Amino acid sequence: MNFKTSRVTSLLLLLLLLLAANSQELTGRVVRIIDGDTLVVLDATNTQHEIRLAGIDYSERKQSWSTKAKQALSDYGFD
Repeated sequence: MNFKTSRVTSLLLLLLLLLAANSQELTGRVVRIIDGDTLVVLDATNTQHEIRLAGIDYSERKQSWSTKAKQALSDYGFD
């Protein structure tokens, strides 16, 4: 492994560690599905939190499959 590859790998590992250290756990009930990658969760104090799912790329509202993407998240969220 050359020096440049080593630096990039180290930087990526550091970034992953920082992201993991900054994560939080939220427990609650799904009360609304906004679209295929965004939902609203109600916590124990009745505070609503809009959650955008990372790594999900869904169709925009006017595009093909947007209704199916929203329905898929709804099926999963309201299980």
